[in-house]
Amino acid sequence: MVEKESFSAQMHTTAQEKGFWSDLPELSQNTLRLATLYPELLQLMERIELIRATKYTHAWSVHPECKRSECIYGLSLETTILTPSEVKILSKLVLVVSEVGEAIEALLEGNKKGLKEELADIVVRAADISGFLGAEVLSEAEKKWEKNKNRPFMHGKNA
Repeated sequence: MVEKESFSAQMHTTAQEKGFWSDLPELSQNTLRLATLYPELLQLMERIELIRATKYTHAWSVHPECKRSECIYGLSLETTILTPSEVKILSKLVLVVSEVGEAIEALLEGNKKGLKEELADIVVRAADISGFLGAEVLSEAEKKWEKNKNRPFMHGKNA
């Protein structure tokens, strides 16, 4: 079992061993491409804050024919029909994205304390969603960690 005090260190060590930090100090093209998504993330964060502040719901449309029996109302994102529980989970996942954006802002501001706090917010929100689903996030993370330890370098993907 992963010890609580060393959870982050153990996860990071495995990520290093599997090559997910190997492009330092030189950055791979893939890492640079991912970093260029920040402006889009910033726009998404602004929209999330607008929704949270105004209860704005125009981004979703009511699906006229909900085909899932457990669906009280159908919200449609393209062709996906979501149940009320799925909509709730989706809204919580979007909040995880907003915490990621806040972590990026702290990083860009050189605010190491703020960055650590935002990373904790990400974990807290993930644990909240996991609890809603009846799962234990640390147990699930440990299972994923064990799986990742046995995967090939970079999980078989190119940098």
